[in-house]
Amino acid sequence: MGGMDAGAPPAITCTVDATRSKGAIRLRGRIVSAVPAFGKYRFEVLKEGRSGNSNVSQSGSFSIPTSEPVFVGEAKLDFSRSTRIRVQFSGDALGAQFACAFDEVSNGK
Repeated sequence: MGGMDAGAPPAITCTVDATRSKGAIRLRGRIVSAVPAFGKYRFEVLKEGRSGNSNVSQSGSFSIPTSEPVFVGEAKLDFSRSTRIRVQFSGDALGAQFACAFDEVSNGK
């Protein structure tokens, strides 16, 4: 029987990397592939809070020459108390689509 192993991990995986520092948050899209790959991505951020609302939309191409992660898209935003950040990160590569999300409300330290 040929074909892919049903238990095999996906060829492309993504996460939203979030780094918090002094009332701000830095967001980046992280893509990992077990094999060399290239494709396109879309990184959309929505921030809602007392200091105002922001929409950030980025897209482009990426190339992964090795199994090391690649970071694409980036936004640094205010993340003060009661601020909500939502990210939709998606793309396609190796004939397949990938998607991941981030949704968090600051407890304001």
